[in-house]
Amino acid sequence: MEKDNIKCPFCNSDKVRKFVYGLIKFKSEEDEKIFLKEYALGGCKISDDNPMFRCDNCKKDFGFREKKLPSNQEEPLNFKQRK
Repeated sequence: MEKDNIKCPFCNSDKVRKFVYGLIKFKSEEDEKIFLKEYALGGCKISDDNPMFRCDNCKKDFGFREKKLPSNQEEPLNFKQRK
């Protein structure tokens, strides 16, 4: 998988993982370890207020949606930094 070259807006680190939401089941502990190197688990509650990224350097979450979309509409995401 290609890295998105996302940098943390707080500390400028490139040690950023994308959140994955929903129930994730792993076949083994090794599969879970490999997965968590690339992704952060965001839990089962999915909403427009969920962050998209987590910085492993400063431990802050970022990448919140600017506007809510109807569930049947797809549009490129625009991100804003939550203060």
